[in-house]
Amino acid sequence: MPTIKIEGPEDWAEVDQVIERLNEYDWIVFTSSNGVKYFCERLKLSRTAARPKICAVGPATAEALTLHGLRADLVPEHYTAEGVLAAFGERLDGSRVSFPRGNLARDVVPEGLRQRGATVNEIVVYFTSVADAPDPAIIEMFQSGSIDVVTFTSSSTAKNFVNLIGEETMERLKDRVLVASIGPQTSRTLRVLGLNVNIEALASTVPALVEAMIAHFHPAER
Repeated sequence: MPTIKIEGPEDWAEVDQVIERLNEYDWIVFTSSNGVKYFCERLKLSRTAARPKICAVGPATAEALTLHGLRADLVPEHYTAEGVLAAFGERLDGSRVSFPRGNLARDVVPEGLRQRGATVNEIVVYFTSVADAPDPAIIEMFQSGSIDVVTFTSSSTAKNFVNLIGEETMERLKDRVLVASIGPQTSRTLRVLGLNVNIEALASTVPALVEAMIAHFHPAER
């Protein structure tokens, strides 16, 4: 059930200006594979050969880089915005950082890097919006009780899920299905929305979310 649509910006001028001056940056920080996709597709259209060091928030984002012939120089131990800041250490005085982001990305990374002394240039390379209305067959599955678990891989998917199915339907469903979350930030959003989190991944990745669900249903096999 898609809950988000992702599209590139209508005007790429700001992104292109950053790409043309990549040699002025020490780091590029990617906190999602979507940021990699849209930035690197634009990068391919330029003639720049400069490449600052690259930080990827986690293995999925690092893998997305490899599809564009790039390699992450830094992948934090914990795959969250807070993990990115911890990986950089306490001081970044004089460092220039490019932060390609989505329009709904949290400010934790850029603000944290600035507090450490870095100059951070934020550029929006993709926009996230609510998906089209869900397939009526999916709503029927919810109403008939044939869905056991709803999985959420970001705060945006959680917020948009509630928008799409409506609060009244959510109230009827929340005690009839289990909620699985990819990590702490998504879990916080789900609780604010009034949903109980039954399953949470130990690491903020889709494979870890799958493992958490398996462990929930088959605890003896852990």
